[in-house]
Amino acid sequence: PSTIDAVLKSNKTVEVVHLCIDGVRHGTRLGIRLQQETERKAFLRILAELHFVEVERAKEKEEAPNSKRRKGKTLAMRLANNEHERALWYRRLNMQVKRNQEKALTMLDQIVEETKSRVAHDKEQQVLTELQSNFGNDIILIEPTRKFIFQDKLTKISDRTNKKEEYDFFLFSDLLIYAKQKGRSYNVHQVLHLSLARIVDVIVPRMIKGVKHQYLFKVSSPQKSFLMSCKDAAQKSRWINAIVEVIEEVMRRRQAYLQTQQDQMSEGDSKNSDLESSNNLQVMSSWIATSEMDLFGKGDSKVVQGCKLCIRPFSKLYRHKKQCNYCRDNVCGECRSKRASVGGKKKGSMVCDACYGFINGLVSGTYMTGGKTVSVPILSRESE
Repeated sequence: PSTIDAVLKSNKTVEVVHLCIDGVRHGTRLGIRLQQETERKAFLRILAELHFVEVERAKEKEEAPNSKRRKGKTLAMRLANNEHERALWYRRLNMQVKRNQEKALTMLDQIVEETKSRVAHDKEQQVLTELQSNFGNDIILIEPTRKFIFQDKLTKISDRTNKKEEYDFFLFSDLLIYAKQKGRSYNVHQVLHLSLARIVDVIVPRMIKGVKHQYLFKVSSPQKSFLMSCKDAAQKSRWINAIVEVIEEVMRRRQAYLQTQQDQMSEGDSKNSDLESSNNLQVMSSWIATSEMDLFGKGDSKVVQGCKLCIRPFSKLYRHKKQCNYCRDNVCGECRSKRASVGGKKKGSMVCDACYGFINGLVSGTYMTGGKTVSVPILSRESE
């Protein structure tokens, strides 16, 4: 236990902490199996401290900074008072060791996996915090289930004018952001929600302004569509595969959210077992504005602050809050610039980019719109 404790104090990387937690797991299991109480408790105290720290850090982020419960009491002081050993799971596991070893081992595995997940999640949130700062806090990037995947330099080519410009592209578990580096910071040019996007693999090379671009693919979205030019086949393959994987996952989450909403609306009323297609589209569009809090046993959700599409905060001076006439979500004026037929009105109503995409069948997936079923593939190929 002393060796693991020393390593944890000297190296805080996720990989090393996970290895140490696995070491604690094995040491605790041996202590339980061999009935070595001193060794078991020593290893278990390390796990209790790690779990306690991660839980309390999460609470501190959720609670107001002037929380009376923690005023004047640091985390180090609370650890010194052995608060981590008063955790309910810790006491129950120690009692279960004497009653049923198998149940105790199962409890141990559950706590170990939860602790590892919390450590990884905390690191992911730190990365988002750093990136948000690098973006000048111009966008609200920090979100409980969002993960940063990777960053790369690619050439963006306008779908309308063929204008070419190099940007830093940032891929997240739900977003694609491209920005221009300025010193140590970045100016965000566009935020794309990948739940609205689809990919077109351009097979045949194109001559654009006298230059041959061989490794191209297109990102098509009601928010914005453009070509991305890669330096080689490997970079192109990496980006297409990664984006498609993200779109598949967000579509799965969106469908699960839609099913939950359908179940809630039809509960106790067999006549409303299926939502109208228009309601389905509204729910799928509004899903973008929810933050799924399904981490560590939480099953609730909350509305994301700021514009649901460009994730920029609202401002009375620079970014006014507008309401989409279809999904009724709050967006900024730039993200509510299109018109679509809503409620049978001949004159189109102002709708957000997400609703415009669903109404006109531009978004990946299978859904009803305009009285017909559309099926839009995530990935298609353009050979000519």
